[in-house]
Amino acid sequence: MRPLRWILAGLALYLGALLATLPAPWAWWALERWLPERTAAVLPRLHGLAGSLWEGEARLALWRGWRLEGLRWELHPAALLAGRAEARLALEAPARGAGVLAWSPGAWQARELRLELDPEGLAALLARAPGGRLLALDGRVVAEVARLRLAAGDGRWRAEEAQGTLVWTGAGLRRPVAVALGAFRARLEAEEGALLLRFRDAGGPLEAQGTLRLDLPRRRYRLEAALALRERSRTDLAQALRLLGRPGPDGRLRLRQEGPAPFLP
Repeated sequence: MRPLRWILAGLALYLGALLATLPAPWAWWALERWLPERTAAVLPRLHGLAGSLWEGEARLALWRGWRLEGLRWELHPAALLAGRAEARLALEAPARGAGVLAWSPGAWQARELRLELDPEGLAALLARAPGGRLLALDGRVVAEVARLRLAAGDGRWRAEEAQGTLVWTGAGLRRPVAVALGAFRARLEAEEGALLLRFRDAGGPLEAQGTLRLDLPRRRYRLEAALALRERSRTDLAQALRLLGRPGPDGRLRLRQEGPAPFLP
């Protein structure tokens, strides 16, 4: 029996080495055809593939209307022993950053994720939001996600866990009017299957506090915010606020907007 064990061990090592060096185009072609239809449907369409199955890159990835450029990956083979596929991913545009993404039957997880968006990246993000093409934003956004877990049930996704932060510095509008807004911070949480971004200003000319709720099961969003001038001399900012509505007796402008969010998974 011992020689047979050595033969089987050698065969396993050979197959492992073969998979490790399998060209990325071949590996992706096989994945799209061998995975269950429901799982394969959530995969992006990759173009300009190079490298291998375990460590490779794609010049362009198309996923649910998103154009992701400069995608690179490094698989973690040890995760397969725990029943999940896991890889460290890096991206160049529309956001620049990296993180660890894992898939197991019925769930996606992310950790150690850090993304940075410049004005061009913000424009790409706004293009997917309702009415977003009417706006042009300035500044730099840094999002850091320590943990995120999405689970599927009855054909719908739910946020089971979320912990992260978002910081927008040098914030401003370029369109419809040019105005500087200061800086903002937000905290990412999960609540009843939805993702919540609780945000507030960081001491700039605009007082702001509110919540953006992304309801994954219903694929809808709801924005609630209260805005007010901190610096009364900022006539440019006052004019920008009047485009959004009329302030109340306390001088605060209260916003409430909701609607479908087709960009959600």
